[in-house]
Amino acid sequence: MKISFSSLGAPDKPLDEFAAMLENNGYDAIELRGRPGKHVHWEDGSGRRAEVRNILSDHGLEAAAVSTYIFAANRESGGPERPDHRDERGNADELKRWVDLASDLGAPNVRIFGGALPEDETMEDALPRVARIMDAGAAVNPEVNICLELHDVWNTGEIVSRVLDSTEHSNCMALWDVCGPWPAESPRETLECVTPGRIAYLHLCDCFRVPGRKGPYHCFLGAGEVPVEWIVRQLRDIGWDGFLDVEWEGIYNDYMPEVEIGAAQSIMKLKRMLCE
Repeated sequence: MKISFSSLGAPDKPLDEFAAMLENNGYDAIELRGRPGKHVHWEDGSGRRAEVRNILSDHGLEAAAVSTYIFAANRESGGPERPDHRDERGNADELKRWVDLASDLGAPNVRIFGGALPEDETMEDALPRVARIMDAGAAVNPEVNICLELHDVWNTGEIVSRVLDSTEHSNCMALWDVCGPWPAESPRETLECVTPGRIAYLHLCDCFRVPGRKGPYHCFLGAGEVPVEWIVRQLRDIGWDGFLDVEWEGIYNDYMPEVEIGAAQSIMKLKRMLCE
């Protein structure tokens, strides 16, 4: 396994500074958040792409993934720069551009979301569309996985496995956000539906419930209720060799320590989990 850290942790920090922070902490890789004007975007020209490759190479980092904000079921979110709705062809065409970027950067994974369901559709209606969009991206480069994140309403092993079963390409995979299914199902239940061979990489984070508080409280790895250690050791013990990617969500939760603290604690904790 290789340990990665998502640039979501500090999207406004210059990439060279972010990469230096990860190198100093001993990380193997970085997940590059795809946003206009941020670290990477499919609109980046050849000069910027070369610059990103050089930055990562200078700091001994691999590109674990490019994380897009494609919501394949329904473009109901994603920020003011995005239209509220996107047709299937538009999503598929955009995904192909992200795959082209990932190929240029040497990233083996591209993340997408399922997204919220349109008001007039059920999951049965939307599921084939999500699968077709994934297949469109997967066909571009068989060396790049199209990874559906366990997130929002697409957050259980059973749902994601049904999408993968509906695709035609073996590089249509799952991204297991360990906080996505929690607490709706246990990690054991997730793995019963999405086998390790269909998991491209993991998003690792931790949180716990606070009585009377809406939503979970995000915290350091190993300090919450999410069984991160159990998940990591289960995959370690069967020889799974994907990326363990830390997702530090301080930009959404201003009570969290700065990213430098999160990066240092996370890799310390993960190395202990992998060695014990």
